[in-house]
Amino acid sequence: MTALVGRRAAAAALAALLALPLAACSSGDDAAPAPPSSAAPTGAVPTAGPSASSTTTPADPTAAPPTDGSTPVPEDPATDDGTGGSSDGPPLADPRPTAAVETLPPVPAGEDAALSDGVVVRVLDVRQEEVTATAPGDVGGPAALVRLTARNGSDAEADLTGLAVTAAVDGAPAPPLTVEQASLLGGTLAPGATAEGTYVFGLGDGDLSTLVVDVSSGTSSTVVRVEP
Repeated sequence: MTALVGRRAAAAALAALLALPLAACSSGDDAAPAPPSSAAPTGAVPTAGPSASSTTTPADPTAAPPTDGSTPVPEDPATDDGTGGSSDGPPLADPRPTAAVETLPPVPAGEDAALSDGVVVRVLDVRQEEVTATAPGDVGGPAALVRLTARNGSDAEADLTGLAVTAAVDGAPAPPLTVEQASLLGGTLAPGATAEGTYVFGLGDGDLSTLVVDVSSGTSSTVVRVEP
């Protein structure tokens, strides 16, 4: 009797041992795996990653700098008016006054007339003559030959390079001609010295009796007018 009880107890213990692994397997198959937690671990520092809202576009190197006062804009030298500002309009007029040129009352041929720089002009004679064109732009035909002298009445040398002789016929400008009869004044003139020259002007269909001669100089504020 005692042996039978011992065998049953041993069988029950063996059955219990065999049932343990099966129960463990059954428990593992029935349990659903826990979803991974989306929360960051406690104490972990989140790392900022790129996102659509935080993406920045590199600055265009050819873009103009801002003109809101934070960045100075250099002046364009092409529009600098020379006074520290800029202007897109026409250049300013020269504020310096220009000396007025006065035309003296006309004098007849053979009479002296002095320019303001001390040069004294005298028209010796005026004659009409047929001339032949010798330079491009010249026109042959009837012409007025004006022979005159210039005397230096000042105490310093006079520069005759700036001496200008013009003429008008019937109120219209007469073209100067560089024909062989012409001999223009030039160079310097010593004090008291006199030089002579001949100026030729085309008459066209004009009348010699209407000829008016003007003599001026770059250093004179007056113009000598001669009406032969």
